[in-house]
Amino acid sequence: MTLEVKLITEPKGSNPGGKCLLNLQGKEKQFYIKYCHGSRLPGQSALFHCHQPIYEEITAEMARLVGLHNPHTYVLMSGDLKFSGEQKYLQNIDVNKPCYFLSEIMAAPFKEDASRTRAIMEREKIYRDILSVSDIVGKKQNYYFYEGPDGGLLVYLDLGCNFVKAVNGFIFLQNRVAKGLYTRDFRREKKKLEKYHLIPNQPDANDLIPLTYLASLNPSLKLRCINSRTGKVELNPVGSLLKLEEIDEISNIWAQGILNDLKIIKGSELIVSN
Repeated sequence: MTLEVKLITEPKGSNPGGKCLLNLQGKEKQFYIKYCHGSRLPGQSALFHCHQPIYEEITAEMARLVGLHNPHTYVLMSGDLKFSGEQKYLQNIDVNKPCYFLSEIMAAPFKEDASRTRAIMEREKIYRDILSVSDIVGKKQNYYFYEGPDGGLLVYLDLGCNFVKAVNGFIFLQNRVAKGLYTRDFRREKKKLEKYHLIPNQPDANDLIPLTYLASLNPSLKLRCINSRTGKVELNPVGSLLKLEEIDEISNIWAQGILNDLKIIKGSELIVSN
């Protein structure tokens, strides 16, 4: 079965892609689709620009792990894909990529309580800091507060990727990330994190999350992928999608971010030490 992706806009933002329609499990839904077409990474980097959709889904899944809320996101795997739509949209997309990132579009709330939004943004700051996604603050189009019977939710519409940046279709490391990344002994330094644990952003959470876990990418972490041959959502472990060298580099970037901000992080009331 060929899975059809109908493009309905030109690219949104600086990266290639745009809005699209996709029939997923019997329901037609609207998504943002995006990918990268080039790299400006250091020569020693093991990261690969065609894997940027996987990288962004890793960030989305880690956000869910700590209790942040985001739209349904997926890695759309190639294999049996058909892109359709007006020619002006089709000419702007590379149909030969191994995968694409999909984020389900959520309508803006009819009314938003700005004070509630600010309060929750402040309360969830520690989670964004640990995940290195704090640069979305001030970019109001990236998050909305949705009222609900249980008090409502702050939903992060676009967290991006928390270890590699993507602009104009190219991925790169920020200077503060690249500095020392390939020379530090992170295995030794991560021992500083062993006594610290994070309280998840979930009212009924029973287990604390070790900072050492958040400073390492677990190869068994499951990502939501869409199999274009079957049209079904599958949970695929990171270790089946990325090389070990990529996983190690991502882990080092995460460790570096937490270690560099440890003084601030460990001062939070949501951090428990033993």
